[in-house]
Amino acid sequence: MTFNSIAFILFFISILITNYSLSITKRWTVGLTASFFFYALQGVGALAILIGSTTVDFGIGLYMARSKKPATNKLLMMMSITMNLLLIFGFKYLYFLNKSLFATLNYLFNIHYSIQIPELIVTVGISFYCFKKISYIADIYQGVIKPENHFGYFFLYVSHFLEITSGPIDRAKDLLPQLNNPKPFNQTTFRYGLLITLWGFFLKLVIADRLSLYTDAVFNNVYQHHGPSLLVAAYFYSFQIYCDFAGYTNIALGCGLMLGLKLAPNFNLPYFSKSISEFWRRWHMSLSFWFRDYLYIPLGGSRVPALRQYFNLFIVFLLCGLWHGANWTFIVWGGIHGTYLVLALITKKIRKRTAEWIKLPPPIGAISKIFITFNLVTFAWIFFRANSLGDACYFIFHVFSSWPKIFIDVNSMSYGMIGITILLLIETLQYQNKLSLKDFFKLPIVLRWSCIYFLIFSIIFAGVSVDNAFIYNQF
Repeated sequence: MTFNSIAFILFFISILITNYSLSITKRWTVGLTASFFFYALQGVGALAILIGSTTVDFGIGLYMARSKKPATNKLLMMMSITMNLLLIFGFKYLYFLNKSLFATLNYLFNIHYSIQIPELIVTVGISFYCFKKISYIADIYQGVIKPENHFGYFFLYVSHFLEITSGPIDRAKDLLPQLNNPKPFNQTTFRYGLLITLWGFFLKLVIADRLSLYTDAVFNNVYQHHGPSLLVAAYFYSFQIYCDFAGYTNIALGCGLMLGLKLAPNFNLPYFSKSISEFWRRWHMSLSFWFRDYLYIPLGGSRVPALRQYFNLFIVFLLCGLWHGANWTFIVWGGIHGTYLVLALITKKIRKRTAEWIKLPPPIGAISKIFITFNLVTFAWIFFRANSLGDACYFIFHVFSSWPKIFIDVNSMSYGMIGITILLLIETLQYQNKLSLKDFFKLPIVLRWSCIYFLIFSIIFAGVSVDNAFIYNQF
């Protein structure tokens, strides 16, 4: 059951009604039941793995609180981290590693071996909920939080149906207190949630899914397309993946607000970033901050010599790429972003002196930085979306060939361009601090409801009706 389905809408309406029909002290049972049912639809095996691993981490957290020995707690933390990483590795990477090793030995040394490892079906959301549990145990070890004594609350934190398939990766210190102390119904918060959810559906159905009709046609058949088509597909995909993932996130955040929960934000106008480092402070923020706090900083962060810092950054982004999937395209994508960040540090002084010498007016300088950053990000997205490294290389080396031949899909291109224009208009106003949720509800009632009806009718008549899964569901 995906967020962009009639089944989910009916499912969520029933949860809302039930949630506010019960007393505040019993509302956690609604979320727990909903999460249990929602994830059970993924399969009995997936549910068993979730319950089993969550039970183990719940027990480890309680034992760490009772133990007075730092060495014991460190051992327990390492056991938890190892268990969760093994789960991720076993379901996402074991088959990929075996296949890559076989191909490498065969190519370099003509060595053949007959170890056959079956390709397991990836358990939906395993990367997200395992990262949640790792941060929970690590925070207990570091004294940031105390362990949750109520298994129901803890299981709900790990498996909440709004987050388990594609995040955000909420921290226990932020979400568990809200589950322990639910807020009463608030009309203003509910209205905010409804509008954010509506905007999420617009991003997904009207923009992302429309653009996917064009990008899929090109990326799945790169050898049949020419330069202009490849270039358009690359830019379209930048907006497609953003609107797809931001659409999911907005639906999750909006539904959370309607239930009285404030989930972690995942996006903050990422395509208005003036540098790659700023981009990663604005894109998939819960994952970026997770890697920063639980990998980059423990490796030494920026408190180490320059060469070690460069190494730390590059390794973190290689692993970030690998986290997205067992494919070399994701690893190269992560490596590209790691290279961007290392080069940014190396050239920092040179770029500063160059900017002082050129002396562009502030608005032009800012726009130039945004333009360059967006194009660097778009270049990396080619590897992220390509079906293989061969496809990605062909894409890049032929993007300026055979002009002006272009593949035309009137519907997807026209609807996509209109959607991108609306998105940029809204986000430009937000970037300039001229539009917020509070500002929207202060608009004249005619204008406010015109905007709402526009979103509704756009979703109904311009949205793609096919039940397309969200891109990040696979991660």
